[in-house]
Amino acid sequence: MSKLVKGFFSMLNELYEVSTALTSAGVKTASWHRHFKPNPKPGRQSPAYIVQIDSDGKIADVQTVFDRDRVGSIRKWEVENGVSFPSFNVVPLYKVAGRKEEREEILKFRKELLSATPPDPAVRQEKFKDLVNRGEKLWTGNKLDRISKCLQALPKQVAGLLGAPPDDYKAIAVLIQRVSQLDAEKLFEKLAVFLRAALLEKPGSAKDFFDLLFFCPKDNKTKMKSMNLILELADQSAFSYPANHERLQRWMNEQFLVPQGSDSGERSKDAYGKSLAGWEETFPACRLSVLGNVILRAMSSESPCQQRYGSVDARSYPVGSEARKAMKAGLEWLAGSERKGRTWCEVSGGNRGKPTILFAYPSALREDPPHIAGLFANSGDGKDPDGSKFAACAERLTVALQGIANEETETDIRVFVLEKADKARTKVICHCRYHARRLIQAAQEWQSVSQNAPEIRVRRFGATTDSSPVWEKPLIPFPIEVVWCLNTVWACQGTRAEEARRFPVEDGLNLLLDSGPRQQALAGLALETLSRNAVSLLLAMGQAHHQSIVHCLSNKFRKYEKQVLLIPSILGLLLGKAGSMKGVFMHQPHFLVGRLLSLADRLHEQYCQKVRKGSVPPQLVGNALMAAALEQPTQALAMLSQRILPYQAWAKSSQGEESRLAKFFLAEMGRLCHDLVAQPLPETCDGKAKAEMLLGYLAWTEKSEKVGEVQQNKVA
Repeated sequence: MSKLVKGFFSMLNELYEVSTALTSAGVKTASWHRHFKPNPKPGRQSPAYIVQIDSDGKIADVQTVFDRDRVGSIRKWEVENGVSFPSFNVVPLYKVAGRKEEREEILKFRKELLSATPPDPAVRQEKFKDLVNRGEKLWTGNKLDRISKCLQALPKQVAGLLGAPPDDYKAIAVLIQRVSQLDAEKLFEKLAVFLRAALLEKPGSAKDFFDLLFFCPKDNKTKMKSMNLILELADQSAFSYPANHERLQRWMNEQFLVPQGSDSGERSKDAYGKSLAGWEETFPACRLSVLGNVILRAMSSESPCQQRYGSVDARSYPVGSEARKAMKAGLEWLAGSERKGRTWCEVSGGNRGKPTILFAYPSALREDPPHIAGLFANSGDGKDPDGSKFAACAERLTVALQGIANEETETDIRVFVLEKADKARTKVICHCRYHARRLIQAAQEWQSVSQNAPEIRVRRFGATTDSSPVWEKPLIPFPIEVVWCLNTVWACQGTRAEEARRFPVEDGLNLLLDSGPRQQALAGLALETLSRNAVSLLLAMGQAHHQSIVHCLSNKFRKYEKQVLLIPSILGLLLGKAGSMKGVFMHQPHFLVGRLLSLADRLHEQYCQKVRKGSVPPQLVGNALMAAALEQPTQALAMLSQRILPYQAWAKSSQGEESRLAKFFLAEMGRLCHDLVAQPLPETCDGKAKAEMLLGYLAWTEKSEKVGEVQQNKVA
């Protein structure tokens, strides 16, 4: 069976178990019918319009609504794109165009209406009459047919599905009856009359109504925007709830979700033992943050690859509407905005920017689930200052899961990842389960092994480039941040970054949660990749830090700036996962070569400051030899032995306080050379050896803190 089909079945089974767990825990979930959709939120400066209909079918009032959340909370029955009730989109009534001078004149008139001294009523009336006569009617052809469906066919369909409403919810039935007196032509005429009268009476209403009445493009490139009309009763106070009230719409949703008959065919139960009613319908779509619309399952008979299994579409895996409703409610509950960092987190950054969500939750759910998903990726929303630190997330997770892990029942932690493949399709790209005790243990191991590196400090500016730079310690990365760094290729001396997808999100989870040979093999591959992709950045950082200046990125690549704090920790983490601990590798040849070249940079920099009066070349001697050392360490050391001679001679012969630091660096180099002589040095380097050498090059030299007091405001 194909991986995609397995992913769909895994997702359905997982969501069914989620719905069962929520029911067992007594957690109430809301599931909305797939055709009963929320209105899209209007633009920041674009209103929606509530059109109030009186008992005679006339427009009693039109109110503008700029509250985007309020508009988005109102739902509409939409069976096809653009055909909905009681809300639907319309274009302006008239298009007024012409020569540039004429357009400017119209826009000037609109501005005058909003001024403190608008034109006289007679002038306004004549101008509106002229604009209507010159204007092109926009509600024609297909637009007219679509609006007629919204006013005639669709309200009848809604009435049939709702039946006779109870007294508290009669407003929707009355609205349907009043709208039946309208068609698109009548609505157009009534809107035109109302809007012109409103503009004549109150010129200030041009801010709200002018653009609904007239579309006047500033130029040929100006696009016409649709506007949302929401139909409502003029005498809504006479009813318990208005037609668009949230409580009334919840009742409507319950009626829509009642199965309309059943078709059992050869079976009476679906794949989950539930009622088979509604099994032939398409699966519902869930509207999720980050991903947008997500269809729970799509098996199309138009795809030839599906024919190999002997059945396609709904017949390949029959699921009735009862189970579908529960699955949809379960997914929407997991992805609720209030549970971000608890049951889900966005991991798009680790997936080349593709919209991606990771779900993580215990099999035994409750109303207030623990913060599990936050362990995998930095929330980055700024609401929780400690949430940006892996240690804080791990501590919070440990406390929350301690009780679960100690229970006799085998409660496991479930993880799956959804990726938006394109506008229509969503893929399951990862699906796994772990016991709660393993997650606690993995979080503790991750923190420990992320510190598997020598002391390193990174020179960075504060919040703005005007602030003084400071030395910061590297951060413990989140697993998804590890994938992000692995999939980034640095070039041009660490000033440019490009994304190259090689490691999937699943690899970040495996590095955190797996163990044994499989994890060691993955860590080795990751070391090989990172020591190649990030070498340009690390060498640029080292060169800058050895001069106590800041390696800066342009605004275009500023989003990658966090990687300078992550990559050193990731190198140590991957070395630890590959079985190489700092207590050992810090005494081995590759690390010592990196330290030797770092000290050569420091000695060279001191020479330039004292002898060349602060004139530092583009590349220090150790930095220039690092590229060669990463491939052939012995050859690089041979070259260093020749190039270091003038700086060595100066350090030995100089006297006084100004050469004290240089003598310290020279003495440290002598000690390292003594240690290197006692060990065989390989001719070449693998990924592990390169990582050790890079960490040696970046390692902090304690006495060099004095250098930071000299040129703290210089920028590379």
